[in-house]
Amino acid sequence: MQKSILQQCMDILNRDDIKVELRQLTRKIVDLTIIELYPYIYLLLAIVISSLSLQVWTAVKLTQIP
Repeated sequence: MQKSILQQCMDILNRDDIKVELRQLTRKIVDLTIIELYPYIYLLLAIVISSLSLQVWTAVKLTQIP
């Protein structure tokens, strides 16, 4: 009796060489995605830092009102 298609796929995916290839492929995809997102990450970080500094400055100025 033939194995089901799902079982054949699972057998293929459980092989060590296939695991290594899939891991390398996903690592490349993740690396490319991160490289593409770096400018946006830096922009977001700059916005967060400037927002935080403005909030701290506002809090300091409000506490200095006589």
